[in-house]
Amino acid sequence: MPSKDDAKQPKWKQWYWPTLDSLEQSRAVARKCQGGWAFAVLILLGMAITYFWGKSLADLQTPETDVTSTLIGEGLEFLFVLFASYRIMIGRGWIVSWVLFALFLAEAALKVLDGGPSVGGWVAAYIFIGAAILSGARACWDIRSRVNDGEIDA
Repeated sequence: MPSKDDAKQPKWKQWYWPTLDSLEQSRAVARKCQGGWAFAVLILLGMAITYFWGKSLADLQTPETDVTSTLIGEGLEFLFVLFASYRIMIGRGWIVSWVLFALFLAEAALKVLDGGPSVGGWVAAYIFIGAAILSGARACWDIRSRVNDGEIDA
């Protein structure tokens, strides 16, 4: 349900960054947050590259020196991202969402600085995924604030 404030916003902002006027709207935004799940898919892709080709994810050319340790680390990161994405989806990830966002920013920055994404599309994908995670963090924070203020679901 669009609010009066949404009519004042540009069209793209109405679609992506809606005004959160109620607890119900905040929960809907949190449920629709797909950024963490997309990040998990990127980690799985990295695990497959490491396992099947034995290459470093930094440049996809250097042989990985310790494939087992790398896969264990990527697996732990994958489990954390799944946990954080689930917490965001249920609207209870007000702390873990910011940790997930920081982890994603660090990962994206390392990939960009290492020269991994040679195509501008990767940078655009990083921006969209980061923005989606940030949207979920915003919704979870709003849910927490509203619940602490005594608002209940309608």
